[in-house]
Amino acid sequence: MSEKKVLQTIDHAFDSRNIETVLASLERRGAGIRQIESVTSELTDMLPAAPFRRGDTFDTSFGALYDGLDELAKQRAREYWALKVEAVPAMQKKKYFKVFGK
Repeated sequence: MSEKKVLQTIDHAFDSRNIETVLASLERRGAGIRQIESVTSELTDMLPAAPFRRGDTFDTSFGALYDGLDELAKQRAREYWALKVEAVPAMQKKKYFKVFGK
């Protein structure tokens, strides 16, 4: 379940309604977008709200979800992240060149 939440959060962050907010936040912090581990605070804000079922855990940070994944799931998340980063439109990459250069 945690891997699914991680991937959903990544999708939510790269949604056209949210990507500008994520990029602006990274720029303010002077952080880069290339490494998923450097954007956990921005991704925490993107955690999807979902109903809880018996046995579910309540995670309040993306970092906690990501850290809870096994190495194979982390690798899949990093690869998925990299694909999403590369798919950001050139106009936004140009606007936030400092974020993409790190």
